[in-house]
Amino acid sequence: MSYMIRQLGASRPGVWVIKHIICNVNPGFERPSPWTLNIRANKTVKTQIGSQKEIYSAREATAQEVEVYWPQLVAIWPAYQRHFDKSGQRSIFILEPPGREKNS
Repeated sequence: MSYMIRQLGASRPGVWVIKHIICNVNPGFERPSPWTLNIRANKTVKTQIGSQKEIYSAREATAQEVEVYWPQLVAIWPAYQRHFDKSGQRSIFILEPPGREKNS
């Protein structure tokens, strides 16, 4: 499994909100990654970063969010772009604290 997590903090009055951006790009010769299928089936995601365990609500990134986050993800791991150019397949999810999901 190959994915990157990007943390974004947003200051709100009296609240610090952390979003996690997770990404999977299929290089074109693999089957779909099971974790992306699992997130699509169950929007509740448990994470562990170091010893910190959290529960988040997951959703797929909007087109506008992909425009913002994709260049940042490629800057972190340039192979994402090469794999995407070959396969045209990518999955970008936004993980947010429960109850703070973006209204659709």
